[in-house]
Amino acid sequence: MLAEPFPGDKEGRTFAEVIASRVATVAARGDVRAAAELADRTEGRIRRSDESPLPLVAAETGVVALVSQDPYEQLRELTARLRERINARRLNLPPANVSS
Repeated sequence: MLAEPFPGDKEGRTFAEVIASRVATVAARGDVRAAAELADRTEGRIRRSDESPLPLVAAETGVVALVSQDPYEQLRELTARLRERINARRLNLPPANVSS
């Protein structure tokens, strides 16, 4: 169903694209839960500080390890990464290497 066209969408987007756009809009307005969900889906879940350290991104699992323990700083970092990925997709460029 998510791959089906969303009825009445002027841009011809699928249900998945409309949902992603709406969640991104809510996240951009400051909803931390929406931003966290979006980041989890695009960057992988944030590792807890009590878990063993990993490289910045474990390719096998998609888990992102962040340096900061401050959740707001983590959210800012993940939001910046998400913006880079969205812009790269719009321009059909490969996403920036997140390990640099």
